[in-house]
Amino acid sequence: MDEDPDIAQARVFLDELDHHARKLSRAIGTAPTNITELRAELGTIRTTIAKLHARFPETRAELTTDPGAPPNQAHRTNTEPTA
Repeated sequence: MDEDPDIAQARVFLDELDHHARKLSRAIGTAPTNITELRAELGTIRTTIAKLHARFPETRAELTTDPGAPPNQAHRTNTEPTA
């Protein structure tokens, strides 16, 4: 059965958000200057991810716990086959 286009689009967007969130997290960990803006952007991304999961619960099945993440944080695993 084909996946709903809205869910497929949400998955793509979630992958992009997850990638960006990881980059920001690394930047926050190594930033020698003010990190307030980076933290604010990361908070916005996490809120957007939560809203997408609320709107498309089917995307939650791909969540796993990241041992390096703060408590109660999760990330998506890539379930797409790689070429």
